[in-house]
Amino acid sequence: VLSTIMGILLSKTPIEIQRKLFKANNKLKEFKSIIDKYVITTTTKPDSTIVEVSDAFEKTTGYSKKELLGEKISLLKHPQRDNKIITDLWETILKQKTWTGIIKNKKKNGEEYWVEQTIIPKIDEKNQNIENFVSISVDVTAKKELEKMAQIDKLTNIYNRRMLDDFLRIEIDIANRHDENLSLIIVDIDYFKKVNDTFGHLAGDNLLTQ
Repeated sequence: VLSTIMGILLSKTPIEIQRKLFKANNKLKEFKSIIDKYVITTTTKPDSTIVEVSDAFEKTTGYSKKELLGEKISLLKHPQRDNKIITDLWETILKQKTWTGIIKNKKKNGEEYWVEQTIIPKIDEKNQNIENFVSISVDVTAKKELEKMAQIDKLTNIYNRRMLDDFLRIEIDIANRHDENLSLIIVDIDYFKKVNDTFGHLAGDNLLTQ
């Protein structure tokens, strides 16, 4: 009887395992599809050659996979990118450590965009060398634009009072540290209200901008 029961169990177990593996594989494919569609990911060789990108990466950058694969990741380099950040990035990942930071990039059409990026070195277990780098990014362009709007005067496009206060604190600290004098010049426009009353607010705005 026991041998019969064991025989039945053994005959059913592989089928059950197969069903579970099939179900798990389908879930894995579904999960991978979601990641590919919504998460900005790229895989590069140690020399920064692109070997794999997600659909979300294509959508964000404006480049197709055909245009990206085999190219260097510097294809996205923005001319105003902070070189100190890039130096820190490479020093970190070449030590086989994970790097996280915010980088300014350039799309195919020339538009700038910002990503909060995490780069993870993938290590070859045999020789302990870096096999490739896997990058996972989040588009934070909207956040950076809001930060910029909070710092810049909309009319004149120069730094606002908030930023002036920050700059003053820094300059005062530097002057105190070096025991130096600090001068502040304030320029005012007398009777500016008359300009608005006589010529209108648009003329007043143009005058302030100039």
